[in-house]
Amino acid sequence: MKRRKNSIVLLLLLCAAAVAQQDPYYSHYMFGQLGLNPGAAGSHEMVCLTALGRSQWQGFEGAPRLVNFNGHMPFAIGKTNHGVGLNFGQDEIGFERKIRLNLSYAYRFDIGNGRLGVGIGGGIYNDALEPTWKFPGAGLTGTTTTAITTDPAAQSSADPAVPAAKENPTAVDLAAGVFYRTDELYVGFSSTHLNQAKLKFQNTSPYLVRHYHVLAGYLLRISNTPFALNPSFLISTDALTSQVILNNNLVFKEKYYLGFSYRMGNAIVGMLGLELFKDVQVGYSYDFETTKIRSYSSGSHEVMLRYSFELFKEKLPEQYKSIRFL
Repeated sequence: MKRRKNSIVLLLLLCAAAVAQQDPYYSHYMFGQLGLNPGAAGSHEMVCLTALGRSQWQGFEGAPRLVNFNGHMPFAIGKTNHGVGLNFGQDEIGFERKIRLNLSYAYRFDIGNGRLGVGIGGGIYNDALEPTWKFPGAGLTGTTTTAITTDPAAQSSADPAVPAAKENPTAVDLAAGVFYRTDELYVGFSSTHLNQAKLKFQNTSPYLVRHYHVLAGYLLRISNTPFALNPSFLISTDALTSQVILNNNLVFKEKYYLGFSYRMGNAIVGMLGLELFKDVQVGYSYDFETTKIRSYSSGSHEVMLRYSFELFKEKLPEQYKSIRFL
């Protein structure tokens, strides 16, 4: 019976995800800014490589699994500053797998105590479906449940939106954004899926809905202590549905952090991280669901790994540059 309930709940979640969410989300969004905003390319003034992995809704077969890798770096041409970046993401839910690959470029110029990056991004978006449905409940003997896999062609005949065989359409995907950073502050605004490209399946052609993202953070150093507070937020919307994440981390010596996030109407997140050694940082977060799904799931786990280094180092005596937590 519990397996049947899990399958029904997961089916509802799959339908909701297909309608409302085309951009994946990460609790460590503050470490994956390039995936949301191409204007962030080169903003750390270092070569910055970040990997994120997320296992969502533990306890469900076919629950979301997300992986993201992004890397970016600054460069100069004469007296002008630029940034370039690469973002790769893959997320799976049920029998659907989405792959994103984007290149980003930002022109960066000085404003006040920081730099503003005006960026554009372009790449490909692939959506693969391999529709194999499993129905629990048939062949019950006592408490034993036998799953029956139906022919995809039969499903397709009942619902024209379900492909009869594996399909994986690919579309060109564009983004643009602005991103401003100082030593203590960052703020950005961007839009993904600007061109609202169509994904041409055999029986249907859904399009990528344009999304808008606003994110900001501030590093507030506490006087005469090795501590700092690092509040931040992310607002994402497609003009129909919205997601708001509020975060605050306590940072110690700019090497360790401990904090929490609140994803409005969805989850409370605890996170911690540390600098393993110079240039390498690792983080972990756990999502405690606040919706009814908590009755069926043991939560969501996420890990982050970042490697940052200066491409051209200036040798200064007894100077140590820590990885930016901002």
